Amino acid sequence: MAVHTTVPTASSRGKKTTTASLRLPAVGKKQQPRPCGFQLKQINKYIDRISAERVAILSDIHLGRSETNYACNVPGEIIRTLLKRLNQEVDLVVLGGDLFDLDRGTLPLRQEHELKLLWESHFPTIMAMRGPKTRWITGNHDMISADFGLACHAIEVMTQRGCVLIEHGHRFDSWIKQFRVFTQFVTWFSGRIARPKTQKIFDLMQAIERFFIQPSKESDRGKTVKQWLISQPQYEGMIIGHTHLLRHYELPTKQWLIFSGQAMHLPMTYTILDADKGVIELISSTNGVDRVIMASHKW
Repeated sequence: MAVHTTVPTASSRGKKTTTASLRLPAVGKKQQPRPCGFQLKQINKYIDRISAERVAILSDIHLGRSETNYACNVPGEIIRTLLKRLNQEVDLVVLGGDLFDLDRGTLPLRQEHELKLLWESHFPTIMAMRGPKTRWITGNHDMISADFGLACHAIEVMTQRGCVLIEHGHRFDSWIKQFRVFTQFVTWFSGRIARPKTQKIFDLMQAIERFFIQPSKESDRGKTVKQWLISQPQYEGMIIGHTHLLRHYELPTKQWLIFSGQAMHLPMTYTILDADKGVIELISSTNGVDRVIMASHKW
């Protein structure tokens, strides 16, 4: 039986979306950015504030372009099973950006078209991503999701141990910030050639990008985020995606920083915050089998 889907359009941004048999939960109403101690440069829409004690953070699924290594190659059933279980086990599930691998050039209509196609081709997985306890954050690969009211740009989670900031983290990437126009072209063009017949050209583009991205390597990016977080004492900790790395840092201010990994390849990685127990867990997941890579009891 065919499933009819409805995707938000430019004329319905910020409104709830519906399907023939299911009403999608609203992420939040469009609103002006409230004072929060920082600005999400050029992508600032709004920041959501949610109270929760046990939170799961999963980032960088990259649905789309699955015929290459440029996007998600995890079977949808595995993603759906994990999300269903997390929605049962925690108070809040945060999908931390780059949920889709859309055209990232300067043509928003192209992103809108791709989002509609993905909404149809990945409908069961997207419904699982819209679980009752799930909220989306936009990333640099799917900025248009915020324009349609599907995602916010950051979430402040209020717990009994203080406030935790969750965002995608690409605003700290010096490569994106310093070469924004060129980056848009490279990501758009690489998306066009990320196909089996043009794989050699794509590999060359990635090699060029790796050469120029040297100043923005992980250690430097981590240093930038740490310096910013230290200047924001209202946050007990911060969680970002974007790098596809799984990392945990403890700052001299007794704050902590987590890079939450990725869910586009197996093993998928994600983070669990448990404010009741004061525990942070970094978890690797393969085919429904989870393994705790690191557990911090210092929170």
